[in-house]
Amino acid sequence: MALSDRACWSALSDVAWYFILKQLTWRDIGHCRAACRSWRRDVDRCLQRLHLRDPTHDCLTRLGSTFARLSTVKVTAVHKRGDVRMDELSELPGALGRAGALRLRSKRPGGGVMAVGQLQLLRSAGSVLTVLSLRSCEVTSWLGLEGCQNLAHLHLIHCRFSEAACLGLTSALAALPRLAFLELRCTVGRVPRRSVDGTRFLQQPSNHLQHHQHHHHHHHHHHQRQHHQHHQHHMQQQQQQQEYRPDDGYQHHPHHQYPTRQHQHYLPQLVDLGSCAPHLAVLKLAAPLPEAALQGLLRLELPNIYNLRELDLELHPAVSVRQSPLEHGHALPNGSSSATVSYRELSALIPAISVGAPHLTSLRIKGHSRVQDRDLQLLQPLRHLRQLSLDLSHTETMSLRPLPPPPPQQQQQQQQALAHANADWSSQPPPSPLSSTGVASLLQGPPGLQALSLSYSSWCPEGLRCLSDSTSLTQLRLAGVELPKGFTLCNFLYSFRSLRNLVDLDLGGCAGLTDWGLALLGRCAVQLRSLNVGGCGELAGDVGVAALAPLMARLQRLDLSSMDNRLTDRGLAGLLRNGAPALQFLFLDYCSHIQDAGVHSVAAGCPSLQHLGLDYCVRVSAVGASALRKLRELRRLSVEGCIPAVQTTLAGLPAVRPKRSHAASRWWLAADGGM
Repeated sequence: MALSDRACWSALSDVAWYFILKQLTWRDIGHCRAACRSWRRDVDRCLQRLHLRDPTHDCLTRLGSTFARLSTVKVTAVHKRGDVRMDELSELPGALGRAGALRLRSKRPGGGVMAVGQLQLLRSAGSVLTVLSLRSCEVTSWLGLEGCQNLAHLHLIHCRFSEAACLGLTSALAALPRLAFLELRCTVGRVPRRSVDGTRFLQQPSNHLQHHQHHHHHHHHHHQRQHHQHHQHHMQQQQQQQEYRPDDGYQHHPHHQYPTRQHQHYLPQLVDLGSCAPHLAVLKLAAPLPEAALQGLLRLELPNIYNLRELDLELHPAVSVRQSPLEHGHALPNGSSSATVSYRELSALIPAISVGAPHLTSLRIKGHSRVQDRDLQLLQPLRHLRQLSLDLSHTETMSLRPLPPPPPQQQQQQQQALAHANADWSSQPPPSPLSSTGVASLLQGPPGLQALSLSYSSWCPEGLRCLSDSTSLTQLRLAGVELPKGFTLCNFLYSFRSLRNLVDLDLGGCAGLTDWGLALLGRCAVQLRSLNVGGCGELAGDVGVAALAPLMARLQRLDLSSMDNRLTDRGLAGLLRNGAPALQFLFLDYCSHIQDAGVHSVAAGCPSLQHLGLDYCVRVSAVGASALRKLRELRRLSVEGCIPAVQTTLAGLPAVRPKRSHAASRWWLAADGGM
């Protein structure tokens, strides 16, 4: 290195180093540290973020003394080996314990969680910690959280809570005076046996009680001696079940021929959330809450949270028991014939939200059964609303990994329960499509509505025409909507007055989009940063995709997946003829006519690409795949379903990782999996 170069780098300020290191990948940061001693000292002094995978105790000690100051520390558990146990650490050493943001996550195969115990490792970071994120962790209590007086963001995602931690969550939040952001996501669980005041919840009747009631019902039809023998045999089986407790966490039931995991997941109690965390500005909740707990949260807790501005509710179908309904909630039944599923209705939620949080600026609800005009009319009191999302759940995304087949007797019970649920659902009137009445009421209510998402809903022509008159929308998501007959997307886009102001447009899975409609987007939607037209390729092809070229100067995200009939290399070459300097996300999944020339166009025209999807692009060969190594910013590359030569060519590339579906990521929780 020349003397002039050394003088130039030595004069570089710490702020400049910080911005340089913020844009680099972990591999490039490692190369900077290995370049020379001067650069190593600068990186160690100015590095603000650190990501550790399966660290040992010596590794934590060494890194804690190496770096001067760290603002973000992320620890990920990937493999089951001799890594450090976070629940055994009294504190994080050195600069690791003085980080402002701490993120702990487990990605162990089979759903293994990261044990954090009582969070005693937060003792050294209590005064400076502002962000805490626990993903797939096991928490036993919140003793270490009480000293984090400056904590503002708390994320609890897919964690496993003990009964004590479940009951003490709101009490721990009372010790956080500056908490403004709370995210709680639990996919499955049960309520604790005791409430906060020590009173027991009503539990679901045990199998022994149901068995006893069943025999008591047939007592007059069977001999008393046979009944006594059968009951004695059942008690012996239960005694053997209690004595046999294997180490793998399985529990065998006398009526089940396959093992099931023991229930170890509890739903955190949100009683007194409003009084314990009154300064919350953002609340994100995704949990299978019973109807009573949900109504209590909306009617009793939300009015006490005066500063709430953003509410995100991801609901699950409510499970009700016909024989003995519970007061506060119950565990999800497994194969019980008395359980029925009822879907949430927005008309039962929106009035309570409007009264309890009238100053909301962002509202997102998911998990309801339908969207109707009356639901949009109930949103009028929310005058400050800027973002609204009422997406319906797609049936394909809600499927979980199938459980092992149950015995024939239990299959018959499940079929009866499904028949009862279908009968209840069929008795309800069919949902009516959104018309001009509801849409006009929505647009007249909050005058500053900027983002609207109504995916998988049904519309009538008058409703779409009324929506096209809006002039304030900048984000619109209508993925998978049911369009009326004779009304195409081209007609809607042509009359849409907010088209020139749109920044985010999602039309994935909508039929009726032609090359003329894509050309209209390329000519008028000049402010777009994100565009999704995946699954709209029945009438659109190379001509329409090439017409989107004027948008590529600013576009950051583009989804062209499932255009397998008409999208070829010619369309990609026309799309990227002027380059795409800002494009970071590109999805070309299930485009079977794309070949090596199209992949070369992507590699040459997208220098900032970070995520690329090429699933089931079966005509791409190893020659085209080798061109993807030129993308230095690429962090995620998916080539599932391609020929083996492509996967062999890209083997060893850090960006190539298998795609983990949303349903598969939640399988271990749905099956009550453990370590």
